Amino acid sequence: MRRLFMLLSVVLLFGCTDETLVSPDSQPAIAPASLEPAAAVVPAEVPFKGLCILKLVMVEPVFATVSGHGTLIGHFTGTVYGNGTVVLRAPDGSELHADVSAMPVIVTGGTGRFENATGQWVSTPIEATPDGWIETFEGKISSVGSNQK
Repeated sequence: MRRLFMLLSVVLLFGCTDETLVSPDSQPAIAPASLEPAAAVVPAEVPFKGLCILKLVMVEPVFATVSGHGTLIGHFTGTVYGNGTVVLRAPDGSELHADVSAMPVIVTGGTGRFENATGQWVSTPIEATPDGWIETFEGKISSVGSNQK
């Protein structure tokens, strides 16, 4: 009895393939699942605007520090690097990353609520300070997590 069980196990394990169960001229009983990738969910664009204060640091690799308040991100702090990138940090630790080397500023991603964020904004300096400047910003960002705030 034990030999019969082992023989059946070997036959079932190695002997049954799709080729032995379905003839070349027949259709499989169950259609295979589509290999097409699922359609990407396109997050809605949401307004992104606020005010920030930039303080020049000019110590490589940091160009300036920034703090301010904006929609979706709330009160934030951040760093502007000499290579033209900025990282804005929200109170919950989420980060918004952008390229500020030209206008408009282009959102390049982030972490937490801003993971895979895209979008852009325009910054407008409104007042010089002894060690930097104050500016407003306005644009739109689209982020899968942007509506979780």
